[in-house]
Amino acid sequence: MTHGDRTIPGSMPASPGSRPCCMLQPDTIHPIIGPPIEAIYDLTEIGDHQYGAGMKQYLKGLEVSGLLYTCSLGFVDLGHTRETTDYTWYYFNWIRRKQKDKSGDTFQISYDRGGTVTIKKDIPQNDHIRVARSIAYDQGLFHEITSYWVPGVGNHTSSFSPEDLVSNFVGTYIAERAIKALKAGKYTGDFNKAATAELLIFLKRVKTLPKNKAIEAFDQIKGRWVASKDFSDPRYLKRRNFNVAPIVPWLVLDEPACKPLTLPPDFKKDFPPDTKTFYEIEFNVGGTTLKTSEFDREIKKIKTQAGKPEADGGYGSNFDQP
Repeated sequence: MTHGDRTIPGSMPASPGSRPCCMLQPDTIHPIIGPPIEAIYDLTEIGDHQYGAGMKQYLKGLEVSGLLYTCSLGFVDLGHTRETTDYTWYYFNWIRRKQKDKSGDTFQISYDRGGTVTIKKDIPQNDHIRVARSIAYDQGLFHEITSYWVPGVGNHTSSFSPEDLVSNFVGTYIAERAIKALKAGKYTGDFNKAATAELLIFLKRVKTLPKNKAIEAFDQIKGRWVASKDFSDPRYLKRRNFNVAPIVPWLVLDEPACKPLTLPPDFKKDFPPDTKTFYEIEFNVGGTTLKTSEFDREIKKIKTQAGKPEADGGYGSNFDQP
């Protein structure tokens, strides 16, 4: 890749598509798509990152998507994290490799219904990564907003799940670390190797606990964050985390092994405040469109509905608290 200097090896990646991700529960992931699959993992079990891995690769065991519990960030959903890692790499390549960094430039979003990113002002080269991260994060946020109103497993029953936004943000950070490592000549120019290594480094840094502790954490939220019954229940998810910026992890366990809580020094819980001034995304949604500039309005609608009493179809006054 050249854009004033040689920075990133390889060629333009294909659109990564979407990954299967996880309900906040320990036993199975979407049994409607296949046999029951374990949902909580040890750090030693997460395997390699595979750019663009989809449902087939997941069901064949070629990539692990599941839940971990970390001291510093609470639950992390690897499906969300891997997906936004790939989105960030994809959009970075559009901005840097395809040189879509000038005011008025456009490119298509990686989304099955289509959508367009419009660059609103020139993006300095030093800002390419953070803008790509923000676009990827907004795509994940778009899914949370639109899925709230769609009944069924993986939609309303997991929209704004307590770990979702945190996991999405982490994925964009892993991509940044991988991109910078590739720029420094590491990992033989292989994005999968870079993402695999940087994810593992990060998860160790935030103190990922063993599987038995993750299950213990889930037992503590059962009946409060999630219903005690089957996750196919339309009202399975009782608490939702709407902390878009900055992200706010919901922690459960008070373990001696977790003290002190640690995050990498360069891990910030929000993007610099001017990041979204560089672009806007317009997503196609069922015959209409939704722009990133309209996200706050749509989230307010969701919170108004979710905050209604249970008798009126809501989740009560504590719907957005741990």
